Amino acid sequence: MLGRLMLLPAAVVSVVVAVPFVWGDHPVTLSAVTGPAKDVASSLGVRIGTDHPDLAGVVKVQPKPTPPPGPRVENPWRPGDVQRGIQVYWKDDGASAAVVAKRARTTVDYVVGLHANALSVSFPFYTKNRWSSRVGPRTGTPSAQRMQILVEEARKAGLRVTLRPILDEKSLDPPVGWRGNIKPKSPSDWFNSYLAMLWPYLGLAEREGVATVSFGTELNSMERSGYWKWLVKSARKRFSGELAYDANWDSYALRLKPPKADVHGVDAYFPAYVDADADVKDLVTSWNRWLDKHSKGKLPDILFSEVGIGTWSGAYTKPSSFSPHGSYDPTIQPTWYEAVCRVTKDRRVGGIYFWKVDFGDGAHTKIPTERGHLDFTGYPASEGAIRACFDSL
Repeated sequence: MLGRLMLLPAAVVSVVVAVPFVWGDHPVTLSAVTGPAKDVASSLGVRIGTDHPDLAGVVKVQPKPTPPPGPRVENPWRPGDVQRGIQVYWKDDGASAAVVAKRARTTVDYVVGLHANALSVSFPFYTKNRWSSRVGPRTGTPSAQRMQILVEEARKAGLRVTLRPILDEKSLDPPVGWRGNIKPKSPSDWFNSYLAMLWPYLGLAEREGVATVSFGTELNSMERSGYWKWLVKSARKRFSGELAYDANWDSYALRLKPPKADVHGVDAYFPAYVDADADVKDLVTSWNRWLDKHSKGKLPDILFSEVGIGTWSGAYTKPSSFSPHGSYDPTIQPTWYEAVCRVTKDRRVGGIYFWKVDFGDGAHTKIPTERGHLDFTGYPASEGAIRACFDSL
């Protein structure tokens, strides 16, 4: 077999690689790493810094004619600045690279137009059920190669970039099951597969100057695991930037100890038990009560990694709900945004990211006026509140 391989033309040999394990329709390297390995890359049979396609996951796009430059951030983020951010959610539908590039440009232009200086791209990964010991990409997970298109567009526009994988919940039997109460039968296997899934995105982040990679989001039941230390140590060998962990609002309020990270975020869906017609002052008071459960005073060391609410009456008490529980009310979002922005400014929070913009949405996207979900694209009052917030920070 080896002799016959040697007779092949060099052009053919150059594309032969080891066959990876397949999760769904994505190739994923899942090596049998047991315990805190010295170096996960060596356990996978390669050296960190090499261009092994399964681990790097980054292939440069073929050169194309340079399109005219889009809008740029007027005052790009610098260390010490508040992160004025937008959360972009990307569930990949398999569109062509050309379509992805067009959507990336539309998305970035829209984010810049909201006066943001930062973009966080959240994207799904998957598991079979709450007890599964393996996670990984499937259809819906943008590959690192495709993610690079968006990252490059955002960086050209002067945006600070965060990559943020988030465990999809459809297979977890919601609402009983969610990402915060998973219990894998083998935690070590779960972390091994999770690191393998993260690996190509860490490589992309290092190559493309991504500021932050969030290595965990809302994984309440997993937060006390000792494997986080191993995962973070391994990730640092691949990515020299900032590593973050984003806690759910309830975990934050209960002062549960999250995994050690360079920065901690909170997905800030604190329920406000106020009247349906509450004003900004009432909402600010409610938010401060929740935050004080964790720590009082200024909060420069945390981020509001997600801030969002639906556009229906009664949403103040259930800001994280994706399903309408009342009649359509377009005043809910801008009032909530103004209140949270005031808290961000008063308590000097390190950053605020509004949830959400779906990848490809923008100022010219036609969206039903009364859809009622947490995304704000197409709601002029909500968009205006975001711009006013960012201009004030």
